[in-house]
Amino acid sequence: MSHAKFAPSAADRWLACGYSVKMAAFFPNKETPATSDGVRHHAIAAQHLLDNSDSANPQLQSYLKEVRSSQGELLVERKVIMVPGLCWGTSDVIVLGDRALGVYDLKWGVSPVPAVNNPQLLLYAFGALREFPIPRNATVSLNIVQPRASSGWPVKTWLTTPDHILQFRPRLMAAIEEGLKENPKAVAGHHCYWCPAKLHCHAYLFSIGQKFSLLS
Repeated sequence: MSHAKFAPSAADRWLACGYSVKMAAFFPNKETPATSDGVRHHAIAAQHLLDNSDSANPQLQSYLKEVRSSQGELLVERKVIMVPGLCWGTSDVIVLGDRALGVYDLKWGVSPVPAVNNPQLLLYAFGALREFPIPRNATVSLNIVQPRASSGWPVKTWLTTPDHILQFRPRLMAAIEEGLKENPKAVAGHHCYWCPAKLHCHAYLFSIGQKFSLLS
């Protein structure tokens, strides 16, 4: 299965740094036991939702319960397109209500992930609104369900509006335009953490050097 050049799962990185888009092609992320475990549990959770069955795993069951508490039609593992040919992805769950849109993302890791203005969920919601327009006064909920979160806060929900989601488009298009340039700008920051090309990036290495010079 092909991956989008601007994948929602890496949005935190490419929205900030166009250079990472160019370099990531040369240094793809390697699969780890943690990522494999996450993929496996995502597949199991999706099948339970499709079968309307329960899980013997209490952590997975808590995710299923949270998703099923939503009012509306469940679209499981739904492909959404933000920019044809460039930016698309598969949302774990989209819930379509009469005057509401919900986006749910299962995170199997332990490092807490916020829901407020979460780039990945913003993109999923943006793609969903392209396909399923809802009233401007409707509610959009972005939900991170993280049963194993070290913070002990397994469900994070942020309520916003369709207008706020659609206002994300200029930032999205600007980032894609930068990432498609022959010589995109390299920008160092917290987003470098998961970048597979960071050890080959002048901006990242310079930022590390700056930190060491401040400590010396």
